[in-house]
Amino acid sequence: SETDVPRHLAARQPDSASYRLWEVAGTAHFDEDGLHALTGIPKEEMATTPPLGCTPRINSAPQRYVVAAAIHDLARWAGGGPAPPKAPPIAITEGPTPTIERDEHGNARGGIRLPQLEAPIATLSGEPGGGPGWCSLFGSTTAFDAARLSSHYPTHQDYVKAFSKAADKAQRDGFLLPADAKEAKAEA
Repeated sequence: SETDVPRHLAARQPDSASYRLWEVAGTAHFDEDGLHALTGIPKEEMATTPPLGCTPRINSAPQRYVVAAAIHDLARWAGGGPAPPKAPPIAITEGPTPTIERDEHGNARGGIRLPQLEAPIATLSGEPGGGPGWCSLFGSTTAFDAARLSSHYPTHQDYVKAFSKAADKAQRDGFLLPADAKEAKAEA
């Protein structure tokens, strides 16, 4: 996840015949999907009232899609099939304290790109969110305001078209399984 990248930069290594590194931009170590699965708190409720005293809203990027593709690819690879696709790393600005490079929306550059990042309606960050305890692992979701949304997507259909195009690319690139691409497009 994006959350883990800064702490593990020293462990980065190039892909090889037996190794792949996938870094998923815009994702947190633990997110709304994971917390919903663990606690049963409805995601719709988490969107309006961050759980566990966290502030702001915790990360809503569905990292589970990439995890599903990784497990699928790993099983195929272990069975003698082709290796998983190579993925670009999340972009880092070097320095005494390396930082993740961000685009004009505040989203990480590079890495595996979920359609939620390629057709954004929010800033999705893996950086530690506010609040007590585990909140530091949950990242954040900051929805765009109505003016920003309409400047990017004049109509809902414009958004769905951009999102679907991004989902199709993620599927072609091997980071989104067909069933997950279909589910993501339906949500859009």
